[in-house]
Amino acid sequence: MKPEIRFKLPLISYRNKPVFLGIKGSSFYGEYNGGNSIFIFHSNVLIALVCLVPFFLLFFGERPQQVKNVYTLVQGNSHEIPNYEDFEDVPVLPEDPDFLFDEELEAVENELFQQTSHEESKRARFIKEREKLIYRFKKNAKQWRLEDMDNATLGDLNKQISNLFIRIILDNSKVEKHVYKYFTDPTDLYKLETALMEQVKYHVPASITLAQSALETGYGSRIIHNNFFGIKSKVKNKSKNAPLSVTTEYYTDQELKRNKSKVISKKKVYKNGKYFWQCRIKDHFVVYNNAWESFRDHSKFLSENERYHPLFVGGKNYQAWADKIGSTKYGGVGYATSPLYGKLLKGIIRRYHLDLLDY
Repeated sequence: MKPEIRFKLPLISYRNKPVFLGIKGSSFYGEYNGGNSIFIFHSNVLIALVCLVPFFLLFFGERPQQVKNVYTLVQGNSHEIPNYEDFEDVPVLPEDPDFLFDEELEAVENELFQQTSHEESKRARFIKEREKLIYRFKKNAKQWRLEDMDNATLGDLNKQISNLFIRIILDNSKVEKHVYKYFTDPTDLYKLETALMEQVKYHVPASITLAQSALETGYGSRIIHNNFFGIKSKVKNKSKNAPLSVTTEYYTDQELKRNKSKVISKKKVYKNGKYFWQCRIKDHFVVYNNAWESFRDHSKFLSENERYHPLFVGGKNYQAWADKIGSTKYGGVGYATSPLYGKLLKGIIRRYHLDLLDY
């Protein structure tokens, strides 16, 4: 006789009678009231049902989503999204760098961060080749600090790094013609090499130097008296070396009152979460004999002015520099009054990979 297994289900009843489940021989049954059957079927059916449970869970359950690889390349602490204007679609107004609304800046950020694996690869390739160059020069010169190299050796190194950047990065990127020309045309100055030299001598990141010069001049479309950085003259009208030029500033009510004599026109604008007076003003700017003088004065202007000392605390982190160099209204050191100055600098640097020059 085959053994019988029978047990009572707790808290379950049928017609106010206790319910029992049991296995007898090859049958599985349910009954109540000591012998009245509820169901009975072959035990193989039970086994088949149990085996089908995982299949039903897998087939009808929520399927895993396919995830595509998205490559993003971020340098340093990238807690803030980059923003930058596409100069092909709007007029270049270097005297007013804030010709973008916040919505347009936000629209550009997606393009800047969704970089392809090809872009990631070319950046890695440049860094590898750059480090090999630097090591070879240090070894040959027997100088392990770039600051200790003579100018000729350092100049040769910077020239080769500049050519490497053009060949690997700019030549393989979507760079607008006027932007490419600005960074590579040596007519007035070898800008990449000069920015690299200033970086070694004055510790101003090359990316910041190049981005500021590009922003202040509209990529060379408006260079007045070889002034590439919008540096104003303290001498004002007492010197022929400081003629009047027109530019744009963003003032609070108090600042507008203090600078009333300079203002040509004004209008109230909402920028970066605050209201300002956007003013067209006449002011005195430094005149330089050549482009190199402007680049050198920019380095000295930042490094020797106590006001800008906080910029050097973070080393060559271009994001920290861009965040601090802007308007005092947002906690910056006040190089510019523009509420978007730092955002625009970071956008230029990221768009054209200028941070790769910050070695």
